Amino acid sequence: MNIGTYRPGVYSQYTVTSLYGGRRQGTRLGLVGCFGLAEPLTVQTYTPGISAPPPGAAPLLQNLWTLCLKAGVGAVYAVSLPQGPGAGQVEEALGALDDRDVYAVALQAFGVDHAQAAARWAAGQSAQQKERMVFLGQTDQSAAITLAGQLNQERVVLTLGAPGWEGQEGDALYGAAALGLAVALQEDPSVSFSNLELSALEGVGGLSLSQCDALLEAWVSPLVPVGGHVECLRAVTTKTRDGGVPDRSLYPINAILIIDHVLRNLRGTLASLLKGGRQGAGTLSAVGSQVTVLLSGLRQQGIITDYGAPYVYTPGDDPGRCVVEVSFRAAYTINQICITAQVQL
Repeated sequence: MNIGTYRPGVYSQYTVTSLYGGRRQGTRLGLVGCFGLAEPLTVQTYTPGISAPPPGAAPLLQNLWTLCLKAGVGAVYAVSLPQGPGAGQVEEALGALDDRDVYAVALQAFGVDHAQAAARWAAGQSAQQKERMVFLGQTDQSAAITLAGQLNQERVVLTLGAPGWEGQEGDALYGAAALGLAVALQEDPSVSFSNLELSALEGVGGLSLSQCDALLEAWVSPLVPVGGHVECLRAVTTKTRDGGVPDRSLYPINAILIIDHVLRNLRGTLASLLKGGRQGAGTLSAVGSQVTVLLSGLRQQGIITDYGAPYVYTPGDDPGRCVVEVSFRAAYTINQICITAQVQL
């Protein structure tokens, strides 16, 4: 700090870093589809100002790249599928993203097998501490409702609608990618994604109120025209059942986003304690204190509404392992306000 004077006193200076802009620059989006690239099933990284899709790439990829540029993302990981891909090739394409730091992946799905392959991949990645969300697009209402019931996966979001791009033919991948991009860019996982405007998209077909209700009841996220733009009516996951019993706990996308946010922050906070940490009451107390501070901060931010005191212990059969048991309540997003009026005349 250079204050430029020798006069006694108390001086200060500050710098401003835009968290919003910083978040955008660090955001990455995965795209998997038939993009006509020379090397299928291989990750191609496109970074603003450094690299871009080649001129021979399909217009779909070119337009999606422009969409990402306008949003200000840091990078796009594109994996091209061969024409008429099988489920195994979809799994291979998604597997190419295993080591990439990408939370949201938009997939051009052509059938049930492709969607189920995506669900298996997302679940497998989560089990490896690599949280992922996959966004799929559909154009047929009946097929979308059936598919959502078959997937039953909280890490897959299914949109209905084929919005267009600057007068060009519509494609379901535009809507899925735009929603995935909006989710990836949002820093606060508790923010509602209801009536979310999907910038730059146009021309999606209209749906009746009964059709929208049927889709939302079936765990499908409808895209609807509002004025001259496209909106996602409500973003929901396809987690329909738990043990065969209907369960709406993970229905809103915010539920899984908050869970991922909390667990990522817990892992990041406690990772530093692994360096030189020794077994003992002091270490266990430090772990518990760190977790409490983190959960308290998340509650103050409104991301969680409550939490329990962490239980930290070392199992007797493995003294080199520290177990931390935490409990918290995710902030449920309000999507409806119902007014009951008592009128006297």
